[in-house]
Amino acid sequence: MADINKLVNNIKTIVKDNQIPLNKLMTPDFISSHTKYNDFDSLLAGGGFEITDEKQFNLFPSNDWEA
Repeated sequence: MADINKLVNNIKTIVKDNQIPLNKLMTPDFISSHTKYNDFDSLLAGGGFEITDEKQFNLFPSNDWEA
């Protein structure tokens, strides 16, 4: 059990210290596979979201995004 806890703690450390840019996660292939839009900008526009920078995106309520 100690080995599993160590592994979990190591993963948490890696995830906390490393951030993946949104444009690396929301690739056009991913967006077009999971939505009716071709890219992330089109998805935002289609949802009526006016987000122009990362700060605005981070302040956006997650409940609204999920809807």
